[in-house]
Amino acid sequence: MPNFEIETQREVDVMIVRPGGYINDQGGMRLREECETALAENLRNIIIDFHTSEHINSVGIASIIAIIERIDELGGRLIFTGLSATVREVFEIMGITRHVSVTEDAEAARSLLTTPDIPS
Repeated sequence: MPNFEIETQREVDVMIVRPGGYINDQGGMRLREECETALAENLRNIIIDFHTSEHINSVGIASIIAIIERIDELGGRLIFTGLSATVREVFEIMGITRHVSVTEDAEAARSLLTTPDIPS
């Protein structure tokens, strides 16, 4: 599996996080830290772009769940984009996709942020 890398892009009201590689314990922890940093800086909307992450393990999933819970506590929005078929299936089986919005790309995610959040 490729090494984990992470790239962030801060915008006015959103942070885009682009994890790259295998999201395992170390990758999940780094992803969570980046999201916590954004939340501490009052960025409540986060887009996680998974285009370059095709695999995730259980510890990575636990980090994703912790991110979801924290953003929910703060009244923010979390959007996933660029999910591979494998990661999408895992997230659907785990019920994660019931708690986040999913789009094909970051542009669609940004557009989604301009629409009101409708509770399920």
